[in-house]
Amino acid sequence: MAGPGNAKKEPVKNHSESKVFINDDDSAFIDPGDPSLLLQYLAPAVIEVLAGVRDLDQISRWICDEVFLQMRTHVAKSASARAQRGKLTMRPSVDLGKMTFFSPARGVIEAVVVVHLANRARAVAIRLEAFHGRWRAASVAVL
Repeated sequence: MAGPGNAKKEPVKNHSESKVFINDDDSAFIDPGDPSLLLQYLAPAVIEVLAGVRDLDQISRWICDEVFLQMRTHVAKSASARAQRGKLTMRPSVDLGKMTFFSPARGVIEAVVVVHLANRARAVAIRLEAFHGRWRAASVAVL
C-alpha cells in the first residue's frame, strides 16, 4: 500500500536539475552551490586573522565552532607574543594563487588555496561541509 509516507524518494541524478538532493537517510539536502567564491574570500581572511589585522568575528559565519575556538586561542597567543616583543601588527600583502578543490562525498569539499605573501607562499587547506544550505569550514590549516 503506497500512502504519502511510503512514497519512494528518488535521488536527483543530474545536479543541474535541482538544488535539493536526498541523503541516504532520506533527509533533504540543500546544495550550497559553488564553493569558489567562499574559498577565495576565506583563505586570505584566515591569513589576516592569524596576522592579527582582521577580527575573527568577521569570518565566524563561515567557520564551525571548533575552528572558531582553535583560531581564537591561536590569535590570543600570537597577540600576546607580539605584545611581549613589542612588535607592531602589519597587514600582510596577500595575493591569491592556485586553488584546487574536490568533493570526496556529497556535502563535503576539500580544498587547498595557495596564498602569496611578500616573502613566501602559504597553502591554506580548508574542509567545507554543507550546513543549512551554505558552506562552513569544518577544518582550516595553514601550511
